[in-house]
Amino acid sequence: MKSIFKPSYIYFLFIFCVFWNWQWKELPPWWLVSGPTAVACLYVIGVSLTYVFVHKYQIRKEHPIPFMLYMVVLIYALVSVPITFKYHSFDFLWRNTIVYIANSMMIGCTFFMSRPEILKRVCHFFFSFFIIILLYDTIYCNLSINCCSYCLFFMIFYKFIPQGRRWVLWIVLPILVLFPGQRIQLLRIILSIILTLIFGICGRIPHLRRISKICLISPIIFLILGVTGIFNFFAFDTYLGQLHYGEEEMTVDTRTFIYDESIKSAINGKYYIYGRSFARGYDSHFQAGRNAKVTDEIVSEDDVADRNSEVFITNQFTWMGIIGVILFFLLFIYSYKKAVNESNNKYIPTIGLFVCIQWVLCWLENCNAWISIELFFMYMQISMCLSSYWRCLSNKEFEKKIKEILSA
Repeated sequence: MKSIFKPSYIYFLFIFCVFWNWQWKELPPWWLVSGPTAVACLYVIGVSLTYVFVHKYQIRKEHPIPFMLYMVVLIYALVSVPITFKYHSFDFLWRNTIVYIANSMMIGCTFFMSRPEILKRVCHFFFSFFIIILLYDTIYCNLSINCCSYCLFFMIFYKFIPQGRRWVLWIVLPILVLFPGQRIQLLRIILSIILTLIFGICGRIPHLRRISKICLISPIIFLILGVTGIFNFFAFDTYLGQLHYGEEEMTVDTRTFIYDESIKSAINGKYYIYGRSFARGYDSHFQAGRNAKVTDEIVSEDDVADRNSEVFITNQFTWMGIIGVILFFLLFIYSYKKAVNESNNKYIPTIGLFVCIQWVLCWLENCNAWISIELFFMYMQISMCLSSYWRCLSNKEFEKKIKEILSA
């Protein structure tokens, strides 16, 4: 098992995420999508299980909260298999359920995925084959800023990237102007550029702790305000007016109905505390209508169908209930505290801030209904915060090591 599920093979998961980015102009044959996806998911499940159980005593001692979350996810994963057969079929298991399980079990990969040798292989592939990646995106995909989201992880290390490779990150700017894409990706890119500029000019992020805490707390505050009817954060057009950038409507509300359906479904189904397992989605009238368009059926107001949306937190709430949301919240808090309070250099706390921003993005998108490059790098950032190796380096040691990795 160890020879099959080697931690170093997670490098191939990165390659998978780059090319299976779900932005295709035309959807390839199902076997070309579902087959590699199933293999990638089985690897994530297998490598995380193997690594965690081989090193369980050390991990439980060093990182009790991530370890506890992983074990809870594992229990939900085991329960989800028989539930899948009860409501669906084997086809649903390998096309859907294992994807949802793998994305949650990737927590187990955070214990090793930021090792220098793994980062070196990721960087080498990214910079060496970027032209091929860009050509692939241009020919086979809907070229937009979405296709360049894999550049974001490297931005914070811009000044350590060799001169001959920096153009790779500059390519983001013309694509940002000419092919803006989805607004969440725009927000992700713009925030990364702003923080990189501030860090480059000031040598640090001013008020980093305060900004990080705001990022961690604000989604919960806005959720309470929305549920109580005091203020709906997602109704952007009510307080920002109509805004457009390219073909994207920047202020259209595409999230309120997702939260509305998922919360009402949990209350009606009485699973809001413990969730519905990875085998089920929330009851969605929207999804029933979407399915009916394919089959030309007539939908009544009472018809619903299982749905897993593009929003990380609503999916996790549906699968694991309030228990799951709290445990994932603790994971982000734990990663932030490790980065800020137990680091000997100024770089890991900055990555900790990016982790806190990822928590905000989990309430907006960061879809965990399929394996994506956004999720891969989110867990990579969490992994760097958890890693004692990266946290124990001094500024000079960190700079020397990251230069070596980015030059690979």
